[in-house]
Amino acid sequence: MTKVLCVSGYPGSGKSTFCGIVGKHGFETVSMSEIIRCKFRESVQKSEYDKSKSAILGEWVDHQREKKGSDVIANWTADHIQKQIESRLVCVDGIRSDLEVFKNGFNKVYTVFVECSREKRLSRLQQRDRDGEGSFNMQDLVDRDETEKEWGLENMRIKADFTVSNEGSVDDLETKANTVMKKVVDQES
Repeated sequence: MTKVLCVSGYPGSGKSTFCGIVGKHGFETVSMSEIIRCKFRESVQKSEYDKSKSAILGEWVDHQREKKGSDVIANWTADHIQKQIESRLVCVDGIRSDLEVFKNGFNKVYTVFVECSREKRLSRLQQRDRDGEGSFNMQDLVDRDETEKEWGLENMRIKADFTVSNEGSVDDLETKANTVMKKVVDQES
């Protein structure tokens, strides 16, 4: 039986760090953002990808959702898990909505929402500098948060099985992640 731990949170909240922590304990991580980037690279020319920024990826995702349905990213991710992942413990990094795709495809599905202040998230995004985020300012992050809300992220926050605050150190997050992971693993199969 596969248990899927779906991790969501606003950009820079610490989703990937959370998934990395549980990954050290047997969970195989699948990043929805990486699924998006792979699909994006498959659909555009290399020169277009080299110039891509966070906003361009967001526009491309919006187009895919309009064209193929709001659950297209979740379907791509669930398909990847079913075809490529053999672990019985899977951590999905970056779910925004469409939890039903996972609930319909897997035996046990749990959700975690990682919370963090906008100021701390902006600093983290600037430091990681992925997809043009190094030059983000506060308004860019506000705009990105609004896009994430449109994709259903706020609903994920409200419905999460677990909420984890990530305002402290990585060690603090590790303690919280271990607590969640233990509860998920110990649940009856």
